[in-house]
Amino acid sequence: MKRFFISLLLLISSFSLVFAETVETFITPGVVTWTCPIGVTSVKIECWGAGACGAGQYGYTGGIGGGGGAYSRINSYIVSSGAGYTLTIGVTGSPGGDTSFKNGVTTVCLAKGGNYSVGGAAASCTGDVKYSGGSGGSTGMYSSGSGGGSSAGTESNGNDGLPSYNMSYNPGAGGSAPVGGAAGGSGGSRNGGQGNPPPSFGGGGGGGAYPGGAGSPATNGYGQIILTYTITATAVPCVPIILQLE
Repeated sequence: MKRFFISLLLLISSFSLVFAETVETFITPGVVTWTCPIGVTSVKIECWGAGACGAGQYGYTGGIGGGGGAYSRINSYIVSSGAGYTLTIGVTGSPGGDTSFKNGVTTVCLAKGGNYSVGGAAASCTGDVKYSGGSGGSTGMYSSGSGGGSSAGTESNGNDGLPSYNMSYNPGAGGSAPVGGAAGGSGGSRNGGQGNPPPSFGGGGGGGAYPGGAGSPATNGYGQIILTYTITATAVPCVPIILQLE
């Protein structure tokens, strides 16, 4: 009787598995450690500084709007899988806090927070791409509050808040949001209205109205960090398998 032998050799060479792009957003103010996932070798880092609160009514004028936070970006930063990196999210205030990504004591990316009437300056930021936040609007005698500046966008400076003119009952509007940025808060209405906070991250707050209006509360204009990366995993070569049929 003849015997038939069939041998099957299965050999899988090493190969890479590339997963979908991952985007992580951090908006809670304060300090947090980001642990680089296994399989990540580089990351795009985007930072927005916090917006400043608007000023309260002073003397016979309305309050001036707060400046918006700046934007800074590192297009590609080499990271180590499993390593920890320090993220600081700026807190809204007078001035607004800076937002940064650090590797140990080295500041990799930093976006300045806004200040009273002026936006965070690109010249004070660290990154490959940098834009300034919008300025708060000026104000006039016996007027409503002025608008806060918007945060910087991903491709442009922020927009300035609108002023409130002498004897004006119309509060100044916050600076409009640029692409990738956030709008500023509007000013308070006449007869003591409080300035309004920005709708989201990075915008400056509106100023308070005459008489007695307070500046915007320290809410919503916190800084922000967005990390974008791709996970790549390499498969281990398989042991050859031989099947014999007789």
